[in-house]
Amino acid sequence: MGIVYATINLEVTMSNVQFSITPFLGIWALDPAQSDYQLGAPPQQGTYQLVPEGEQIAVAMDWTDAAGKDFHMVYYMIPDGQDHPYPDSPAVDAIQTTLLDARTLETLSKKDGKIVASGLRELADDGKTMRVIQSGVTPDGQTFANVALYHKHGAS
Repeated sequence: MGIVYATINLEVTMSNVQFSITPFLGIWALDPAQSDYQLGAPPQQGTYQLVPEGEQIAVAMDWTDAAGKDFHMVYYMIPDGQDHPYPDSPAVDAIQTTLLDARTLETLSKKDGKIVASGLRELADDGKTMRVIQSGVTPDGQTFANVALYHKHGAS
């Protein structure tokens, strides 16, 4: 699979400190044995790609669930801390992505202005491992936090 990366300057300035999205970009492979799901079972395998496309970041996810069914999903985020429309979803109408610091990227999913789910991506100090924590509330009111561990493809 070939991916061409464009050179872009996606940086966020907060309180005179500048953070870059660049360490998050690339292809990440799921480590199912190191993942812990409170809701559902961890996938058998998966990849997580963050690729710059203009002013946005394309987030492409491919995974095989515990039953062996393959899935593919792509969505777009802009890490500027602002709400952006999230079309074609009955559960979410906006997402807000914020680079909290040099190693933490947060996405809040909202419906009618209310946060309904969150995704927190945390890079290890070496930049080769990323922990993704997806949390939210199910329709019946149950809270959950699914933790997935990813390793950067090509990192040694």
